[in-house]
Amino acid sequence: HNSTLSFLCFSSGNFKRWPPYKLGKPCASCPNNCVDNLCTNPCPYINKYINCPKLKNTTGCSNELVSAWCPASCNCSSEIIPIY
Repeated sequence: HNSTLSFLCFSSGNFKRWPPYKLGKPCASCPNNCVDNLCTNPCPYINKYINCPKLKNTTGCSNELVSAWCPASCNCSSEIIPIY
């Protein structure tokens, strides 16, 4: 199985109150998906809004708009969610 992974680090400050990494032990969020102290389980979806975690908790993914705008939050419970 041949695959290529690209790890990008956004400098802190691109998103206010959204750090580019989690504090703690390397791979604590992905113990079964770790290579060289980096998580290797990205979510294949991208949220369209930065407040999707809050929308998921307050409105829920059964809401048509939340489901459409926040596919990463709604479909990826154990993967690393990218931010753009």
